[in-house]
Amino acid sequence: MSNKAEDIHKMLVGTFETPLGGKCLQHLVETFIDRPMYKVGSTLEETAYRQGQADLVKQIVKEINNGR
Repeated sequence: MSNKAEDIHKMLVGTFETPLGGKCLQHLVETFIDRPMYKVGSTLEETAYRQGQADLVKQIVKEINNGR
C-alpha cells in the first residue's frame, strides 16, 4: 500500500472508530445504504445518484473493516 493509501486509511479509521464517528458512520449506513436505490417515479439518473451515494459509504466501511 502506498503512503497516500495508508494516510487515507489512518484518517478514516481515526475519524470513524471514535464513539461519535461510529454514530456518524451508522447514520450514513442507515441513510444511504439501508434504503431502496429505486424510488417509484425516479429517473435512471436519480437512481444512479442514490447508488453512488451508497457506494461511497460502502467504500468507507470496507476501508475501515478491511484496511488494505
